[in-house]
Amino acid sequence: MADRATQLYAAATDLFVERGYRAVDVADITARCGVGHGTFYNYFRNKRDLLESIQARTVQELSAAVAGEHEPDAWTSRTEYVAEFTERVRRAVTYIAKNRALVSFVAIAAPGVDEQAYESVVAAYDELGAQVTAFLELGRGLGWIRDSVDLRVAGQAVVSCVLMATFPMLVGDGTDVDPEPVAQACAAFLLGGLRRVLPDS
Repeated sequence: MADRATQLYAAATDLFVERGYRAVDVADITARCGVGHGTFYNYFRNKRDLLESIQARTVQELSAAVAGEHEPDAWTSRTEYVAEFTERVRRAVTYIAKNRALVSFVAIAAPGVDEQAYESVVAAYDELGAQVTAFLELGRGLGWIRDSVDLRVAGQAVVSCVLMATFPMLVGDGTDVDPEPVAQACAAFLLGGLRRVLPDS
């Protein structure tokens, strides 16, 4: 983004989080930036355009946060694979903890704006679930995940588990939350049903 567009984007994000989408108009955004209406329309079509940008960028950042830093051939044991899974969960929880107000707006408030915003959240859920599924498929290929597990559903379950585990952060009073025990609990719970320690049903 150009510097001015970045400034407008940041102002809109802060205002939407503080007041709610419907309570903010273009004049509020430009006033916070100290620019005129015309400047706003040089970069964005309308307020709705900004909402779409905020939703898309947040999903991109969360996706990047949970992307692995190691190539699949770097895992030489199930222990390393489990550690990588736990690290990805940790990164997701840490991102949410550091950006709780933004994630709360995008995940909880934004879907109520209109049907398009709701569909964007559903699409984001599917996108993140598919990202997890791809990681689980690598584990299955190495013999570390049971064949009876539906990995598409498992990927969505991982996303759901992380979101619900961090829900108290999103609706809480702003008190700092240590993401480490949340990440460890999520990873232990999820992996307990995926590893071959359980027999195929």
